Amino acid sequence: MDLEQIKQILERISLPHYTKFIAERNGKTCDSCRCYHEKVFRKDDPRRPTLPIHPNCRCKYQDIPITLRSAELQKEKQHAAAVFTSRHRLSENLAEELAEQIIIARMENRKLESEDLFLLFNGRYLLSSDGELLLDAVAGQPVDKKINIERISSNLQREVDTITFDYSYKRQGIENVGGLPHGLYTMDRKESGSIVNFNIKKHITGMPSWGNFHWRLHPDDATDMRGRKKDSFTVHGGTEPASGGCIDLTGQDMDFKKYLCSITKATLCVYVRYCSEKVIFTKQQLVPIDAIFPAY
Repeated sequence: MDLEQIKQILERISLPHYTKFIAERNGKTCDSCRCYHEKVFRKDDPRRPTLPIHPNCRCKYQDIPITLRSAELQKEKQHAAAVFTSRHRLSENLAEELAEQIIIARMENRKLESEDLFLLFNGRYLLSSDGELLLDAVAGQPVDKKINIERISSNLQREVDTITFDYSYKRQGIENVGGLPHGLYTMDRKESGSIVNFNIKKHITGMPSWGNFHWRLHPDDATDMRGRKKDSFTVHGGTEPASGGCIDLTGQDMDFKKYLCSITKATLCVYVRYCSEKVIFTKQQLVPIDAIFPAY
């Protein structure tokens, strides 16, 4: 069986077609084009940028050929989607979307091709490539926050915080404001720190922002840090969904630590690829009305 016959068989089992955005990298490349460089899209994705982006645009798309490797990625996608659905009780559509983000990450970054397990941060979740890990996560400072209050009973109400984050390419370059830049990072699962450090006062005051633990992120040499400090990013907890750019697990750092203890891989690749420029994080809590308006 020759390569052409294999390709025809793979196409018959409806593997999706993907394409990679290629920008002409020089001193004249604009941010509108630079932010998409080497990003992979499905050909039928309505969010795929239409070329030309601007007059005299020299960008192009490079088709990713269907090969036996494509079939392997499709199998990985189906497995991850099944785990997201069964273990985390996600809808089939969301599970499928997250699983596809995993295989797109592999196609975008060659260093992930040989990784049996890696983590993906998409601006809304931190998840593992096998689907076993799925935690709420955000990065940077929010651009908008709204609080809606719904009365449930005479003594109980529900507060819903709707928090919007901007992960645009421009904002990624703003120190202590934007989320960490798109690209590849590595993290040693044993290289964890605690904000306690035998300092109870620091622990109490730092808990809302930092949680209990943090893990240092080391950017890959090819990751464009947009002028930001290479040693300033971590994965950490905290009850307030906001950070100076780090991956904030919104109070789930203990769950993350438990997950890291369950795997044997010492060093994990963490790929940052935002699913959208604008991401909305929703936080709900039930609050007794008497706690807000005490009865006298």
